[in-house]
Amino acid sequence: MHALLPILFCLLMASMPVGAASSMVVTYEAAGVMTSPVLSSFTYDFNSIGTGVKANVSWTGWGGTGTFTSVKVNPVDVYGGANNSNYTFANDSTQTTLNLSTGVSYFGMWWSAGDSGNVLDFYSGATKIFTFTSSVMNGLSSSYNGNPNTGSNRGGNSAEKYAFINFFVQSGAQIDKIVARGSNFESDNWTLRDPAYGTLAGDEATLPGTAVAQYNVNDTGTQTTVTDVAQINTGSVPEPSSGALMLIGLATLLSRRNRK
Repeated sequence: MHALLPILFCLLMASMPVGAASSMVVTYEAAGVMTSPVLSSFTYDFNSIGTGVKANVSWTGWGGTGTFTSVKVNPVDVYGGANNSNYTFANDSTQTTLNLSTGVSYFGMWWSAGDSGNVLDFYSGATKIFTFTSSVMNGLSSSYNGNPNTGSNRGGNSAEKYAFINFFVQSGAQIDKIVARGSNFESDNWTLRDPAYGTLAGDEATLPGTAVAQYNVNDTGTQTTVTDVAQINTGSVPEPSSGALMLIGLATLLSRRNRK
């Protein structure tokens, strides 16, 4: 091995960001927003399958396929239904479960009639990697209280929150299964994107929305939650720095020369 290669490797590793084994950042949109702000994403709005309890409902569009193995769909009412449409309702006996053929790095949903018992589980394969509990949303202002739809439901159920929430995988495995469970969990406009935010043209330097939490998972699978906004990583997934790219190129060149 060329004598410089170990040194270059150390410099390369030092130039790369260091973080948790897996991390996900949660943000929310302005009051009244019911759709995702993320470009090149795909939304399922629960409007094409009728109401009632369904099984094995397919969804295609983001570069893979998905199947709601179980889902309950309710017609619009004061508790849910973005833009006066159908929505999905989940609890511990009727969970909403979406299995994906390919992993995604972004998930968003309109969270309506927010309940303190609402829970989202995110999986990679058989491993649950993140769990969202709605308690992190307790700080939403009163401007999020009540149904924001037009018509007879507007302002109704004023004791509960209505907000669009984004979940960005910053590092670690992508998610390929999402489960909504808990107590009276109403949501709509489930939205996916497979490429990490910050890797496509049009992505901003910082994540959309207002940051509220970051979930970090270590190598043993233990999740810790950061709610201090100053400590949350709101930057897009970074491209390799120019210095890192230069080191990669130099190391590759030296390695090839050494093999001649």
